[in-house]
Amino acid sequence: MFHISPSRPLIDDPFFEFSHCKDEGKPLRHHSGYLYERCPNHPQADLHGRVLQHRREMERHLGRFLKGHEVVHHLNGKKDDNRIENLELLESSREHMQAHSKRRDQAVIEKVRQAAQNPKTPLRSLGISPVLARAICRDNAIEWIPADETRLDAKDVQKALHGRKTADAAKILEVSVGTLYRNFPELLSKRKPPGFLDSHQEEICILAMTLNTDQIAKNFGTTRTTMNKAFERWSAAGDLPIELVSRLNADGRRKRKL
Repeated sequence: MFHISPSRPLIDDPFFEFSHCKDEGKPLRHHSGYLYERCPNHPQADLHGRVLQHRREMERHLGRFLKGHEVVHHLNGKKDDNRIENLELLESSREHMQAHSKRRDQAVIEKVRQAAQNPKTPLRSLGISPVLARAICRDNAIEWIPADETRLDAKDVQKALHGRKTADAAKILEVSVGTLYRNFPELLSKRKPPGFLDSHQEEICILAMTLNTDQIAKNFGTTRTTMNKAFERWSAAGDLPIELVSRLNADGRRKRKL
């Protein structure tokens, strides 16, 4: 709140010329961080003859005194950066409050801009909500690169997948399994449908008499768990030879006996 002395002319006084207000001395720093200039003849000077420097800079730029309801906003949020390119004239305190919101905070906007170009940056690290992040991107024409839109090269994916499960390759590449399936479906083996081993039951039973479960599973491009479930299913239906059941039950690594 600024005190206006009755002895000083008001802004709308036609007899008071803008050029009559002259700066005196160096800027003074207020404890709030703003800078003041001594200008006792200014119509809005305080009791000590001081005027906020950022308002004076805007007045010099406009060539007139500011009206009481007009507010000067620092675009970068630095209260002592009074370069005219860092100042914005607002019509009211309400606009000023909106300007200080995170949606228009230049520091927040810059953080969003940098994070938008790095798919590995989690949104939670910005300290703002997804709604606000989308609004900032929309207001400032920022294109956010979603985490699932990987910039990986197919050769990198092939290298990571070599001899590994999809989940393990995804961890190495620091992406989700879904990302690999969406962006590189041609490099991933599709999951086999349930019961795909049933059509090979006779062949598998013959192999199981001489090979262990891991070897058989490898031959059919599946896992030990899937193979054991197939054996359990066939055993429940009574389709396994007795000698094979005995052999499988003798395997100490089997958690469930047939």
